[in-house]
Amino acid sequence: VDLVVSSISAPGSAVAGTSVSIPNTVSNLASCASASSYIKFYLSGDTIVDTSDIYLGQRSVGSLVGGASSSATTNLNIPVSTVAGTYYIGAIADATYTNVELDETNNTATTTAVTITSP
Repeated sequence: VDLVVSSISAPGSAVAGTSVSIPNTVSNLASCASASSYIKFYLSGDTIVDTSDIYLGQRSVGSLVGGASSSATTNLNIPVSTVAGTYYIGAIADATYTNVELDETNNTATTTAVTITSP
């Protein structure tokens, strides 16, 4: 199993306290089927996403056979307390480490810059 965020995008701007729609795809690059897992989303001040960033939400990803993908658009709320500035929305595939993977270092991806403004 090797789960990756193969695609993620976001609007170029958003207002704190509102919802944004984030198209995203998780792919299994290996030949073995994965167990069901979660992709979690974070708001980050840089392109390195991790669990210390601002948690925005998650979606469930069903079992994926080798080479398969799961695509969805996930609606996420930008916290009203978010300070205006430039951010990235990042995602972590298999965020709860449900699957033993060939490569645990390739599970993250970020969007291009998103300008957050005050409400």
